[in-house]
Amino acid sequence: MARTTRTTRTLLPLAALATAVGLGACTGQEQPVAPTGEASTEAPAATSPEVTAEPTPDVPLGESYPVPDDLDRALPESVDTLEGPSGQSFDLTGVHRLGADRVVVSGVVTLEDGGSDTIDPHEWREEGYPEISLARGFEFAPFVLTVEGDEARYLPVRAADDACLCSVLRPGFQEGGAELPVMTVMSAPADAESVDLEMPGFGELTDVPVAPIPDAGGTSSAWGKTEALTVRSATRADGVVTARVTVGMPEDASGYGYGVYNFGQEQLCFAGLNAAGATSLAGKPTVEGEDCVRGMLPAAGEAVDLEVSMPDPGTDELVLLPWNGYPVTVEPTGEPQEGSGETLVAYDARTRTEGATVAQGQEVSVSLDTSVLFDFGESTLTSEATETLAVAVEALEQQEGRSLTIEGHTDTQGEEEFNQQLSVERAEAVGDALAGELGEGWTFSVEGYGEEQLLVEEQGGPEEVEEAQARNRRVEITVGD
Repeated sequence: MARTTRTTRTLLPLAALATAVGLGACTGQEQPVAPTGEASTEAPAATSPEVTAEPTPDVPLGESYPVPDDLDRALPESVDTLEGPSGQSFDLTGVHRLGADRVVVSGVVTLEDGGSDTIDPHEWREEGYPEISLARGFEFAPFVLTVEGDEARYLPVRAADDACLCSVLRPGFQEGGAELPVMTVMSAPADAESVDLEMPGFGELTDVPVAPIPDAGGTSSAWGKTEALTVRSATRADGVVTARVTVGMPEDASGYGYGVYNFGQEQLCFAGLNAAGATSLAGKPTVEGEDCVRGMLPAAGEAVDLEVSMPDPGTDELVLLPWNGYPVTVEPTGEPQEGSGETLVAYDARTRTEGATVAQGQEVSVSLDTSVLFDFGESTLTSEATETLAVAVEALEQQEGRSLTIEGHTDTQGEEEFNQQLSVERAEAVGDALAGELGEGWTFSVEGYGEEQLLVEEQGGPEEVEEAQARNRRVEITVGD
């Protein structure tokens, strides 16, 4: 096979999703969109008092007013608790179905009152993603989801820039011994009625039932440590979803929250919703221009009404997925229509089996771990590569396209010229093996990039460098028509 030829293959079909919306507040930066026990057999839904969540037209947007009676908040009942190695704990409050290929896991993170040094981002992130460390906080995506009888390990959904659809732990939230609602959108098989959740370093929750998302019913939801959030309305028009919410602080609130939600000492754009739909698409908030609604985190005993707009994913139903809160369904007004723009993002469902990671979204891709396929510094497939290639073949055969692009990549160890040649030879070896397994009717394009296209910077401590290098050593397969 010529080194300049390229191969194209078809990937797995995109599974349908329910509509999801994530709530939080930020300065206009992109959102990246916490001992072992057995979970109970029933997953309680989020609970809060019945209210009529009618819009408050007499209340100007962005101006504080006395907290209304309907903003009482309640934390849902815990399903089970896992204790972490550094004083952290995670209380699972439910696993709810978002769509055919994903669920949302929600719970409460509690840290000891010890200041910012109690946050260890490595205990709350997906293994192999040490680079997700942001000025506004650290991603909460620590789970691996499995199903009995299924060899695949289901991973957090991610966008092309590696952003998860998950909560963010902000420095400062643990002051005073915080209890912070959190969520992670996880890949999951469509027919799973219960799942197991592994949190490395914490333990495993087994046989957790997958439940429908609770109906908002005009109720308030916990939002953050002490705040309450009520969605007053959600309106769809011309490919845009606009949501109006009330954020309230109870009388006994400490006034904390500026660093946690990135509210500053001046009014900032409210940009706390992500709207996702029956595809993998999610609309991130519009935070610039005339549509920006500015506001402050209210003081204790006060509330504020805010609005945010985002591209419509175009699906019939909407689910509200608070950035730091609990998922609820809503009934928007207006007709669904897929929006457009750079803020409409695809979050792929991801599984890992035998060193092959399959990402399914608008496109399907397969990333093969070269440490499973080859000995160090070699380009001859090992006997252990057979099972990994079989996973790739199974994924590719389910696609409509029959044109594959195969790209080899290395880490930065060794000489650059050697790495370039090694990446080409490894991509060719994978292409030849797939051609033999897939048979006629496929076209291939093969290329090697050496260390030119690193997924992650190889920096930090020894553990972080090793994880980054492992991610960078890969053969990637994408499918064309």
